[in-house]
Amino acid sequence: LNIGRVVKLVSMEARPPISEEYLIISQKFDLGVEPEKVLVEAADRIDLEEFRFLVVALVLQIENGGVLGEILANLSGIVRKRLELGLKMKAMSAEARMSAIVISALPFVFAGIMALVNPSHLSEFTKPGSGQTLLKIGLTLFSIGTFLMLKATKIKV
Repeated sequence: LNIGRVVKLVSMEARPPISEEYLIISQKFDLGVEPEKVLVEAADRIDLEEFRFLVVALVLQIENGGVLGEILANLSGIVRKRLELGLKMKAMSAEARMSAIVISALPFVFAGIMALVNPSHLSEFTKPGSGQTLLKIGLTLFSIGTFLMLKATKIKV
């Protein structure tokens, strides 16, 4: 099948919102708009990296020819490996995320324990002057540290 017929088949057999987007592409193909232009517009509208890979593969196939089935099979393998790598990275960074959460919770746990054991130690932080200033500085640095730890554990593939 040619690209136009494949796009039409996808628009009929897929579920929304995929079928709706492919229907728009199919209709533009039927109107005679340049396939490259239609595909690039669709990639801009959908804004999904995997779809951009598909568009690049299709545009190259339209311009240069070649076996579309082989191109799509290779692209499918690349996308699957990319998704697999993303899942592996998420699993590997789970330990670091949990460590960041535990480390972020420790000051509050210790403050609670100190409030139970010896409340006078914490009362220094509520008095005006240097106690409140130290509390503000500590909370600010703590917030920055927590933000950086959580940011460092988010890996984008």
